[in-house]
Amino acid sequence: MVQPSQAHVLLLQGFSAELWTDTNIAWALLFLLFLFRVVGPSRAWGGKATDRIKTEDWQPGNV
Repeated sequence: MVQPSQAHVLLLQGFSAELWTDTNIAWALLFLLFLFRVVGPSRAWGGKATDRIKTEDWQPGNV
């Protein structure tokens, strides 16, 4: 088994301490929500992209 170097361990500890603060997790969740709103869940998971409704279909008479 390979022993990780001291610098490597300190780097990982620093990353985990600074990266996973509550605010960063909150921002990451907000970003994911934004991504799902823009891209759509099926496309975000690599599924087939559903056709979006075109803007010209949305007219006052076409309800």
